[in-house]
Amino acid sequence: MDQLPSQKNNFSLILSVIILGLLIVLVLLLVNKKNSFIDQKNIVNNTQVEISPQPTEILTNAYFKLISSQTSAKLGGNLELLIEADSDNKVISGFDLLLNYDKTAFDFVKVDTLDKDYKVFNYKAPTHLSITGSRDLSSKIQAPLVKINLIKLTFKAKSAGNYKFALKSKIGKEVTTMIDTNTKKITPSVNEIEFQVK
Repeated sequence: MDQLPSQKNNFSLILSVIILGLLIVLVLLLVNKKNSFIDQKNIVNNTQVEISPQPTEILTNAYFKLISSQTSAKLGGNLELLIEADSDNKVISGFDLLLNYDKTAFDFVKVDTLDKDYKVFNYKAPTHLSITGSRDLSSKIQAPLVKINLIKLTFKAKSAGNYKFALKSKIGKEVTTMIDTNTKKITPSVNEIEFQVK
């Protein structure tokens, strides 16, 4: 009978050691899982930091302005428009322009850059002309656009009448904008001009 209490004590001791061991293992797993969660959170945060920054919009006196030395054009003749730009003392790395015009009255011929530091590309959308410009990466000049004739547009007149050419701030999801070298989005003011085709 003396052995019975001794076996109960041994059993209780073994059971206590097993429970204590399980508790230690459980605590270690929880601590490890928490550290893993923190590491995953840091990975997510680092991923968010690595995403290229979205431009933020700033208020400005920048503008794109249509100008022309002529107010009329001959039917079948070419019409040249200049786009003057001012970036309000910000160095510009790129821009988008939207030009609305009557496609039944004019054919778009070409777009030329008047500033060798910028390359320009155009897209003839169904309702407008979209122009994108980007600063040449090899350019060493870091100067703002100050009342500069930036672009020359050429159109061919194909219908007589009075017509408007209008730079638009927004058409659908597209917007006229300038992006400075700090990826700040600048919303320039725009204008429109009228022409008579005879």
